Amino acid sequence: MTPSLSDLPADEPRPELALFELALLELGRLDGALAYADSSTVALFAAQVLRTLLLRALRQERLAFTNERFDAWFAGLVPLTDVQVSSDAVLPDRPPRLIVEALLGECAHASWAPLAEQAQRLRRAFLAPREDQPAARDEIECLLQDSRARVEALVAALAEVGDTRPLKGLERLHQDLAASPTFAPAEASRERILLGRGAAGELGPTARGLTIERAAAPAPFWAIEVFLGGYLHATGCLRVPLPCPGLVRSEAIRRAAAPGVIAEALGATMRGWNETLAQAAGDVRRIATLVPDHRRSSRAPALCRLLAGTGALRSAQIEPLLDVTRLGLRTILGPLLAHGTITRQRVAGVWLYALAPAPVSASAKGRDERAGGTGFSVEAVAAYEASLADIDALLARLGGDGEDDQVSPPPDC
Repeated sequence: MTPSLSDLPADEPRPELALFELALLELGRLDGALAYADSSTVALFAAQVLRTLLLRALRQERLAFTNERFDAWFAGLVPLTDVQVSSDAVLPDRPPRLIVEALLGECAHASWAPLAEQAQRLRRAFLAPREDQPAARDEIECLLQDSRARVEALVAALAEVGDTRPLKGLERLHQDLAASPTFAPAEASRERILLGRGAAGELGPTARGLTIERAAAPAPFWAIEVFLGGYLHATGCLRVPLPCPGLVRSEAIRRAAAPGVIAEALGATMRGWNETLAQAAGDVRRIATLVPDHRRSSRAPALCRLLAGTGALRSAQIEPLLDVTRLGLRTILGPLLAHGTITRQRVAGVWLYALAPAPVSASAKGRDERAGGTGFSVEAVAAYEASLADIDALLARLGGDGEDDQVSPPPDC
């Protein structure tokens, strides 16, 4: 059961209460939407959750790539990034393939069946170049074991302290991470270099020193976030244990578990999943309207849903996932490509197939113009304004008029 306003901590400043209220609203919306979503939507949502988790984890490691580059890497066609490792360079502590393998392995054993099923399927389609680094593999495994134990300790503490408010447990987690050498944000290092050396290495007349700052190694918050849905599920806020990428914030660790930062992170994470679930429902409806008119095989809708959830795939990945032969896949793809339902792009001599994006209709363009050209629909703008009105009403009930406690718009809006 989702906590009510009476569960909010009375001693928190009013702006933080408002952020927590927004987070609870997003939690309630997600919980209710999942309760009424059909099986096809839930399966597609689980696949998109898994893809988002992998993308966010790799980007937390400061690997720069596009979604399209990730698809090609996942298919075993190109490196994930174009950065070349020189002979005297140090290899990354956590290679991307090993991170993805570890996360897929954890999700394949998730208690939420749709997520576990999608992870098991995606493991069969993972063709990225193998990484032969046993030490790094062991380090990632130890990291996940430690993270799992931290979240399990939070769940166990719920019964002991009798406080199921999610914000309090997340505060305790951030305080705990601040004392961890693995997760506490490291300070950037400074290095002094000399510019203006000659060809033989001697200092020239224009030589001068320069201090540069090197960014600290990133903290692997993804290892905690893959388990945090289990904590939210245990509090009664969420009916399924979803991974929560983006919920752990270094700013909250540095500021001694600032409740406002954590509440904003919780709201942003749940709002992102709400948007993902809405997109999954829209994709299912769109596929149902597109495919029946021209399909030659009952596998065509399944192929479209597969590509909508996992991103672009090559035929060597699709065939085992749909249990079809190469000739059978060509029969399915032919009318879909001709109709424009599926697109393809050649990468390293291999075709990658993707679901075509939904066209922007004239009515949608009109709605955007009526929304003031913000890029959001009238409904989205109205929902945001309604949320602001809810904040004002909350502040008024708490004894203020809201004029002195302005709440910044969420970063996604």
